[in-house]
Amino acid sequence: MFLPSSLNLPHLLHQAQTPAPTAPTSPALARCPSPSSPFNKANMKQVDVPTQSGAFGILPACIPTLQMLKPHVVTAHAEDGITTKYFMSSGSVTMNADFSAQLLAEEAKSLDMLDLVGVKSNLEKAHSELSGASDEAAQARIQIQTEANEAMVKVLKS
Repeated sequence: MFLPSSLNLPHLLHQAQTPAPTAPTSPALARCPSPSSPFNKANMKQVDVPTQSGAFGILPACIPTLQMLKPHVVTAHAEDGITTKYFMSSGSVTMNADFSAQLLAEEAKSLDMLDLVGVKSNLEKAHSELSGASDEAAQARIQIQTEANEAMVKVLKS
């Protein structure tokens, strides 16, 4: 956890005097780093995200939070009723004070782009590479690949 060496008290006081933003009717997924992101500047009714501490839904006017994603499906419910599902391998989700949200993922794929045979093949490859990993960094990288592929297999079989 990062703690600043000194607090900027005048800045904090200025923030306290500034009126809170008005809550929108839907969470705006607006600060995606990639313009090609499927959620870039999209208004959603709800977004369900799996995190290391449990799954939760991002709703309008959610309180600010920062969570680490776990490998699983993120479900986006658009205002027009269309539901879209993406598998996200890892990353973070942030709800900001202005009621916008950020989903930053190492890798994200639409479920219809995943192939069970290919995922199982990648999982077998990761299992075989794990025994031959030479250092802790390589072992950690392969373990992450293994966990993501195991989660994909679970999702695709359900």
